[in-house]
Amino acid sequence: MISSLFSDSTFIIVSLMALVFTIVAISQKLNDAIKGISIVYVIFILYTLSSENTSFKKDQDISSINIIDYNETEGYDLSEDISNPQNNFNNEFDSLNIYELINDLARKSSNTSNKRSWISSRSLKNNIIRPIKLLSIEIGDNVVSRNIEGKRKNFNTDDKRVYCLTRIENTNDFRTTIFHKWYKDLKLESNILINIGKSYNWRSWSYININSDRIGNWKVVIEDSSGFKYDSLEFSISQR
Repeated sequence: MISSLFSDSTFIIVSLMALVFTIVAISQKLNDAIKGISIVYVIFILYTLSSENTSFKKDQDISSINIIDYNETEGYDLSEDISNPQNNFNNEFDSLNIYELINDLARKSSNTSNKRSWISSRSLKNNIIRPIKLLSIEIGDNVVSRNIEGKRKNFNTDDKRVYCLTRIENTNDFRTTIFHKWYKDLKLESNILINIGKSYNWRSWSYININSDRIGNWKVVIEDSSGFKYDSLEFSISQR
């Protein structure tokens, strides 16, 4: 039964076509197309074997009918029962349209690969991390309507707080963080994390309370999570 496949011209042509499409798909790295061609080809072989088996059984049944109905009256036409199995196969094969299926699978795989490539390129482009910019840093005794008030560099124990306000430009599509690091006499006293959203002028601030323990020379340093220092301001707190 299997040996009869190699004498079937349709089987040989389809096999050659499947081989050509497979080679093209491999050269283009179309993995989905290769899988699709393999599946269709296996279905084709199984269908062919099934047709051959059915034809063989049908021939056996017809031989029995011919023997049993040998004395049948003239005019009985067996053409409907012994129709050419090869013609039946060709009709069914045409309805499957194997060439169109293979081409369609290759086309869909190519479109999928191109779409993934475009998405990957677009994602890579959008994920480029652009550095943030420190637009300004200011020190004062209050913040009103997101603006620093009482700007100066000398404070005393009559003041309540010292505020540090920064303006940041962040053109990324995601939030980032900076730190306001408050140093007294070169010793870190407070480290405040501040979230920065996407903005051309993101204003944020932090502060320290003033008391007698905080008399001395101070510095506020603006850093990012990698430790990069953007800028700093110095001020002092004295006794009244």
